Amino acid sequence: MTSQDAPTPEMEFIEIYATHNFVEAQILEDLFKDHTIPTIARKIEATPMPTNVGQFGEHRLAVASGHVVNALNLVHQALADGAITPGEGDILRLEDQEG
Repeated sequence: MTSQDAPTPEMEFIEIYATHNFVEAQILEDLFKDHTIPTIARKIEATPMPTNVGQFGEHRLAVASGHVVNALNLVHQALADGAITPGEGDILRLEDQEG
């Protein structure tokens, strides 16, 4: 990623994808970066308690607002190619899929 593609404080980022699968989040993050789409990944976790079971944490990917449509197209392509599993994550910006 070049310095002009690096996230800056002035950029607006929009979350577009959420998953509990770290590997799939990493695949998409790498794909976005390969296409010079400024990306921020974050993990949302609940405080672990002895009674918690199942998956801990959700990985969310946000992209710069000017790249949402391109990033969503890449998500759909990754789903079609089998790089990520349908139903494993959620696309958070459904209204941007048209257009």
